[in-house]
Amino acid sequence: MLTDGLRQSDNSNPRGYFELEAVKQTRQDASWVHSDLGRAVKVIYRLLPDLPDGFSYRVIFMRRNLDEVVVSQQVMLGRPTLAAADHRRMVRIFQCELAHIDLWLASHPNMLVHNVHHSGALTHPAAVAQSICEFLQRHLNISAMVAAVQPTLHRQRRVSTTL
Repeated sequence: MLTDGLRQSDNSNPRGYFELEAVKQTRQDASWVHSDLGRAVKVIYRLLPDLPDGFSYRVIFMRRNLDEVVVSQQVMLGRPTLAAADHRRMVRIFQCELAHIDLWLASHPNMLVHNVHHSGALTHPAAVAQSICEFLQRHLNISAMVAAVQPTLHRQRRVSTTL
C-alpha cells in the first residue's frame, strides 16, 4: 500500500489514514502513478477522474452507509451534529456525486471496479478479503487482511441511506 505517513493517526482513525499526499495533486502531477505501477493506493472517489489515461486500474470501491459518512465527517471535523434537514441534504449531495462517478467509471473501460460494502467487510471479512484477492488476481494474505478489520472502530452507526 502506497502511503507517506504524513497524515498522522488521531482519535477518528487511531490506526492511521494510509494516504499518499501526492494523490491530491494528481491533476497537476501524476508522476507517482508512473513510478508505482502495480501498487495499491487510496484515492477518494472525487479524484478518480484525475488519474491519467493509458493505464488499467482496478478500483476497490468502498461503499458505506451515507448517513454514517455524514456523521463521521462531522465528528472528524469537530463540528456539531447537523440538523435533520441539513443531514438529509448532505446525504443527497453524496448520492448525486456517487451516481455521477459511477457513470464516469462505467464509461471508462480501463477502470475495473469491485464494490465492497463497508458493513459486509465488518461482518464477513474473510469473504470480502477472498473477493478482493480474486478481483486483483493476486494471492494475498487473507489472514492478515481479516486481522486488520477492527469492528470496534466502527463508531458512527446509523441505519437508512446506503450507497
